[in-house]
Amino acid sequence: MRRLCGPLLGAAMSAALAFSSAVARGAELKAAIPLTRMHPMPEDYMVTGVSCSGPGIVLFGHHRPFATGDRETRILRWQAGETGWKTTYSEPDSRVGDYSIGVDGTLFVLVVGKSAPRLIRSSDDGTSWTPLANTPAGTFGAEFRDARFGFAWGSKRVAATADGGQTWKSSSARGVVEEGSPWPVVDAAENLWVAKMPMTGPHGILVRIGPDPATRSEMPSKDSIVGMATSGSDLWLALRDGGYGTAVVAKLAEDGRKFDRVAELNADLPIDFAVRGRDMAVLLAHVEGMTSTRYVAFSEDGGESWTRMLPGRDSAQRICIGARNELWVAGRESLWSSSGPP
Repeated sequence: MRRLCGPLLGAAMSAALAFSSAVARGAELKAAIPLTRMHPMPEDYMVTGVSCSGPGIVLFGHHRPFATGDRETRILRWQAGETGWKTTYSEPDSRVGDYSIGVDGTLFVLVVGKSAPRLIRSSDDGTSWTPLANTPAGTFGAEFRDARFGFAWGSKRVAATADGGQTWKSSSARGVVEEGSPWPVVDAAENLWVAKMPMTGPHGILVRIGPDPATRSEMPSKDSIVGMATSGSDLWLALRDGGYGTAVVAKLAEDGRKFDRVAELNADLPIDFAVRGRDMAVLLAHVEGMTSTRYVAFSEDGGESWTRMLPGRDSAQRICIGARNELWVAGRESLWSSSGPP
């Protein structure tokens, strides 16, 4: 889940983001293990994200028939024993701009359409949805720690709420949070962590924005930051070595001044990243010529060892780790799992 121990972080802000090579090691992936096909995906559905934090599986995305090209936000839910996906929210002429899963299981979705962007919330594992009282104007991204505290941002401002979206405190933030920034997270001290990818200079910049959004610090990185996740007291990063090379999993060191490389995976492109307890998963794309093959590197021991997980011949789109530490993969054609139904 998305948690991070705040007291470790203050000392990390004054220097460039450093990495310890002492624990870095190449990870040899064990023989591929096929995942179990659990349920077909809905036709003409484009997945933006997936949640497996509760008893059901919730998909965030939109329905887009090839024949018409029309786009409609649809949030779908499936649970073991049910025969098909249930649409729990839909809105025509719109898309899912962002989504967030709180540590308490509260789900948030930013719906972007012809009208002003708006945030909706579910407190019952995606079964029903209600709009927040207020969504800051121009919002294109949001991340919440729980039902109470979270951030929303646009091209000019970052805003924080401590009452579930009733009121917001905002600060000028032009260029601080970019549209498409990979997987921002909120820590236990209610800081927002965001990765930036500048056109020049360092390959990545890690930004910390405080509970008061006017407070922020930056740390440059020599590696591209392509994903972030929190679990317990740890902040995890998925990186691309030097911006182009090996996929790396790293963790904030105990001194709060550097990140330790926990594992160096194959020289493939990280697509998605999930951490829960000591379990972690990286969705990777192996590109060879004009062909791209996707697979999941999965670890159950904090990155000590890794296993290649394959969703048949399906093209994996998004991943998550469930409450029983099982891996879930949403593919183009099917939903896959490393164990039985949820």
